Amino acid sequence: MLSCIACLALLIRLLPLLLQSRTDWMTANNSDVYLDLVQGLRHECGFAAWTGGKCAAAETSRTPGYPLFLAIFPSAGGAIAAQAVLWSGLCFMIGLFAGRRWGRATGTAVCLMLALDVSSFVYSNKIMTEVLFSVLLATASLTELMGLERSRFDRRAAGLIFLSSFLLACAVAVRPIAQMMLPLSLLFAVFIWRGAWHHKLAIGVLVVSLPVLFTWGWKYRNWKEGGVNTLSTVGAVNLYDFRAAGTIAYATGSSLETVWQTWDQSDPQTFTHRGLEVIRQHPFAFAYLTCRTFLYLAVVPDRGPLARVLGIESEQKAEDPGSFRIGGVLSEARRSPLHALVSIYRNELDSSVVFAFLVILQLGMTLLIWTGVAYTVRLRAFSRSTPDIRMLFMLAMALLLLILASGPEATDRFRIPAMPFLAILSGIGWSGTWSHSKPKEPLHRT
Repeated sequence: MLSCIACLALLIRLLPLLLQSRTDWMTANNSDVYLDLVQGLRHECGFAAWTGGKCAAAETSRTPGYPLFLAIFPSAGGAIAAQAVLWSGLCFMIGLFAGRRWGRATGTAVCLMLALDVSSFVYSNKIMTEVLFSVLLATASLTELMGLERSRFDRRAAGLIFLSSFLLACAVAVRPIAQMMLPLSLLFAVFIWRGAWHHKLAIGVLVVSLPVLFTWGWKYRNWKEGGVNTLSTVGAVNLYDFRAAGTIAYATGSSLETVWQTWDQSDPQTFTHRGLEVIRQHPFAFAYLTCRTFLYLAVVPDRGPLARVLGIESEQKAEDPGSFRIGGVLSEARRSPLHALVSIYRNELDSSVVFAFLVILQLGMTLLIWTGVAYTVRLRAFSRSTPDIRMLFMLAMALLLLILASGPEATDRFRIPAMPFLAILSGIGWSGTWSHSKPKEPLHRT
């Protein structure tokens, strides 16, 4: 069954590549940046973009993982096909992982949820980091769990933990935000697994060793080549231009566009300091911004990029309302729910029956997944009698990913890395297998 679902996931994700002759739908947002870096690698520029027929300055905003992945393939279409294979493989792997621990029904449900996830379908067909990053992070986390399930810290356990560390390092190389997952992986290994202390310390050091070494090494490279002592400058830009500017917008009742018109863009090396200072001065506005965009991120369906993949972008009548515009939509719904629904359909969904179906499918799947997660958390994850630490770990991973991505720039693609963890939790809740299944190897051996 899992093999059939994974093959279905692969076929669905390959359809745009098989049915469309043009390739412009493959790009979005930062795709051109990654493609220029690939050309830089091929023209022996080192890690620098190839633009205007020459090598640009050393790249410090992006990390090398995704450009190196793209460079493996002779064309963008090859990378798109590989991303489809990777996500389909993830469906199978996570379905197998969940099925062996919580029953076949759970594994099937998890695999099906990931196969039918529309956002991952869209970004499997984009030159973007989401799929590769999600596969690496989920595989690293589950490999760590497999190592900690061992009854003792033997050679196999050490091998699994080392593999997890390697995959985490690769995830950091693809998207720097993965370094924020390291404390959670370390805490889980050291303070939650009930083994001997010298084993705890060995596991904790081993699981973060490779990503920490990569982070230090790449920071040194950026300092030497570009004069910036950071893994990536993207985090500082996002903090200042989106989180801090969004906080000011909420605090002053202005639109984000209005704030940007007078936003000081001088001296980028101080963006982190200035961004944190804004947050310190307006903590409640920042908290409100984060909570509101977190809720938006948790449920928002994909629209614009989906329309582009389907080849109906020119028929779109409105842009995605975004985390700032959604408030106006909700206000209109409170005044006249029927009028709001009609307006949303006419302005945003009636360009295609298939498009409207996929948007509605996303909303239904999101409701299904979060309901299953709530059911699992309520009945088992925080149970006083037999709490399952693995559930807490996956819940913490998913929530941390979503919180870190919560800001004015949040879109559904930022939810994709959390989907494997949410799907497992939801599959457990809906399958109702808790009373019938036991973990293959408990985490509480001493």
